[in-house]
Amino acid sequence: MQEVELKILKSFFPFIDNLYTTKEIENRSGYSHERVHNVLNELINKGMVIKQMVGRSNVYRFNKIHPDFLLVYAYYLSEKRKKFEKDPDMKIVNEIIERIGDRHKSIVIFERNKNLNVLCISDKINVDEIASELADRPSIVLSVDEFNEMKDKDREFFNNIVESGIALDGIEFFHKLVYGK
Repeated sequence: MQEVELKILKSFFPFIDNLYTTKEIENRSGYSHERVHNVLNELINKGMVIKQMVGRSNVYRFNKIHPDFLLVYAYYLSEKRKKFEKDPDMKIVNEIIERIGDRHKSIVIFERNKNLNVLCISDKINVDEIASELADRPSIVLSVDEFNEMKDKDREFFNNIVESGIALDGIEFFHKLVYGK
């Protein structure tokens, strides 16, 4: 896959079910109208982007059932991760990952009130144990069921995690929780 294709596909994240106009994709990707138009047509032919008419306008969305969706998601996360690489709190995050070992399904860092926080998603059996171990750290520990409930009960918080979050461990698991694939 070409870099320009990845960058244009990345512009559909984090809310991939949204419909985007060519102009929005131009703004999000940084490419010219002509470049976006041509690459979108190539991506439509490859089945990666779906084109729809809304009124008299063409809108586009990422085809999340395409086999390369996870590859593009990983690229999107790696680009976001660069933002945090030099953050001094990453030492704490790495310590948290080390402390809980393999008792989690996914570890996600996200910004909340301009601070770096850690979300740990685990099986219900491990939640209390992990939460007590991380009580001295800026973290949230949820079972898979609690995370799924949060999608409906606290949509603003869920959207914050999706928008600013970066799955560091359990990427495929987190991807399935968020995007349902």
